[in-house]
Amino acid sequence: MKKILLLSLIISASYCVSNATTHTISFGSFFYSPNTLTVNVGDTVVWSGSFATHPLASVSVPPGALSFSNSSGSSFSYHVTVAGNYNYHCQAHSSMTGTITAVDVTGINDPGELTSAPLITLENNFIHISSSQ
Repeated sequence: MKKILLLSLIISASYCVSNATTHTISFGSFFYSPNTLTVNVGDTVVWSGSFATHPLASVSVPPGALSFSNSSGSSFSYHVTVAGNYNYHCQAHSSMTGTITAVDVTGINDPGELTSAPLITLENNFIHISSSQ
């Protein structure tokens, strides 16, 4: 049963990685666009603008996630690894703020929530994962 659960989590993780998306946040004179963004865990967020005049810094990140900051160049990317809210701001302009909400694409935030092992079948060269209940 543990092997089936592990296999299903590996398959889910590989699906998430292969479907990762890159999102771009542009910024300039007192704005981030978009200033709110929802992404999947595994996605990458790229900020594009002048960090010399608008240095970026995270204000808060979910437990287990790395904080981030950048004050040079014109592009900075951050790989989202943990579900939750990532709040950030411009260190030079307190009114420039933004939020990234990362969601877990597996829908399983706590593997302890699983009450039974999933049912995994192979049909027409496709792997089907469903609830065994």
